[in-house]
Amino acid sequence: MIVVSIILMTMFAGSLALSVLVLRTTRGVRSMLNSERAYYAAETAAERILYKVNKNYEDITSISLSGSINGADYGNDTLNPDLVSSFSQTLTDGKSLELSFDLNGATYPSSLNIKNLTETGGKVILLAFKKTTHQPDNQEIYTLPASSPSFTTLYFDWANYYYKIRIINDTGGSAIFQIYPSSGTFPKGLIISTWGKKGETKRILQTYLYKWQVF
Repeated sequence: MIVVSIILMTMFAGSLALSVLVLRTTRGVRSMLNSERAYYAAETAAERILYKVNKNYEDITSISLSGSINGADYGNDTLNPDLVSSFSQTLTDGKSLELSFDLNGATYPSSLNIKNLTETGGKVILLAFKKTTHQPDNQEIYTLPASSPSFTTLYFDWANYYYKIRIINDTGGSAIFQIYPSSGTFPKGLIISTWGKKGETKRILQTYLYKWQVF
């Protein structure tokens, strides 16, 4: 009888341990699934904000997103322009740097200086887009002097236009180009923070929208 009791108790203890293990495994799987759904929701929010910013030119100061997908909620925090007082880029011969100044709601300086720190020249193309149609309206071409001071100043009408600036290195060698305002800062990108939540699990995703590119 004692032997039988010990066997039963052992079986009960083993069954209990197995139940706890299964319960923990189930909770772990559920937590992992919730985490994946929360991340996917945060990623979906980022994609929708990118569309609003890049395609619809919506004001970045007023974008507030909320919704759900696959049972997970999503939303966003404040969108923050990546502000810099200057930006430099090395370009090999034949390469170009393009900067897009088209973030609705961002603050831009009234003018920008484009300088070749190597003082070997270069070319700058300023393309203006109408805010009402987002279509090209005007193009200006500037040639940087191949001597000191090798720079030019661009002036803008932000009330009516967005702009693209392309700096072309046609100097025959490598050169360093610098973009800087006379005072203040300008945005070279946009930091987008979104979140997704499923149950008690919350995932936060930070996405960077580059507004410059080397070609």
